[in-house]
Amino acid sequence: MAFQRETRVEVRDTDRYGQTIGRVYAAPVDVNAEMVRRGMAWVYTRSNRDPALALL
Repeated sequence: MAFQRETRVEVRDTDRYGQTIGRVYAAPVDVNAEMVRRGMAWVYTRSNRDPALALL
């Protein structure tokens, strides 16, 4: 979805380990949501703050 495409990351937070939490976009595609929709990723409900992801 993002290979050889211009991407951008919207930083949302930093977790307790200092890792950046954000959404990745490749052109108009929300890569995070698309990966969940396709079954390539899952939503970690303990830290998810976007209810739309859980519905996918």
